[in-house]
Amino acid sequence: MFANMLSIALANFDGKALIGVVALGLALVWLFLRRGRLKMASSVPTHGTDNAPCCLDNPDEVAKEPHSVVHSAQGQSIAEKNVKRARPRQLGLSIGSLTAGAHNAITDVPGVKVGHATIVAGEGALEPGKGPVRTGVTAVLPHSGDIWNQRVTAGAFVLNGNGCVTGLDWIKELGLIDGPILLTNTLSVGAVYDAAVAWMLERYPDIGITDDTYIPIVGECDDGSLNDIRGRHVKQEHVFAALNSASSGPVAEGGVGAGTGMISYRFKGGIGTSSRVLSEADGGYTLGVLVNCNHGDRHQLKIDGVPVGKLLSEKLSSAFRDGSICIVVATDAPLNSQQLERIAKRAAMGLARTGA
Repeated sequence: MFANMLSIALANFDGKALIGVVALGLALVWLFLRRGRLKMASSVPTHGTDNAPCCLDNPDEVAKEPHSVVHSAQGQSIAEKNVKRARPRQLGLSIGSLTAGAHNAITDVPGVKVGHATIVAGEGALEPGKGPVRTGVTAVLPHSGDIWNQRVTAGAFVLNGNGCVTGLDWIKELGLIDGPILLTNTLSVGAVYDAAVAWMLERYPDIGITDDTYIPIVGECDDGSLNDIRGRHVKQEHVFAALNSASSGPVAEGGVGAGTGMISYRFKGGIGTSSRVLSEADGGYTLGVLVNCNHGDRHQLKIDGVPVGKLLSEKLSSAFRDGSICIVVATDAPLNSQQLERIAKRAAMGLARTGA
């Protein structure tokens, strides 16, 4: 199985950011080391059957890290506990030849901000339309300035149809992006799209009157194996929470935001991030990546070229579907839309290095 993939790449010439929704394996490589294996049916409530996992081991133990707002299904904040795991570089595993940025995250690119809203509620068997709920929204802001009037250059590429992202035709036509990038589950794209419009209209009241209209960029992956996706539990308040909490610095990872209900290589999947910095001789530019991974079978997984998936064949997640991946890539390199499209295409090679 090959992961369904699409890609977008964006940049500006003011040194603020390049952003792209691309499939790049850089962050995937360490995501599984960081977040560990998906808890099996024996240790979690079931989702419709006696042997299919529906959720995290403890819904109150959603990782408390920067830029994550946790909600119950009713939108009320719930208790969070610190859940920290070492990243590969902390364990002595250094992948690639380039230096990581200060946070080894997409936010190492100046101006880029990330925020999550994580929705966790209910346990037990699936009740369509009610729960359990394991989903959310992830927001990436391309820079810290006026994102509507200070638009960033963009390019787009689709390798394989899913996850789908709204607004790609306009990106390809215009070569620019004029708002945030949002990630969520497949059946919540409409709600997130509408909320993104509302959020932008609040900030730019001339949109649709004396100014141009706005087309949101919303990417999706299917979290139906772990989440009551038919319930469409993502609401405007969650989208606003993700956008308004977006900030620079360390980024919350794993089962947070749009990644809350994702499965990848039969491990618990979700959000991952990483960055690399070019040498001064090569311009000193930074490239960062954020993924929402929901793809791959266990035997496919490779880490730095090692087929670890074949060595970790036990305790496969019993809930599993052919999946997809959305990744946001950012850089401060001064690139035009054609160059960004080339970066987006080559991101597929990064995905392939993880075994997908």
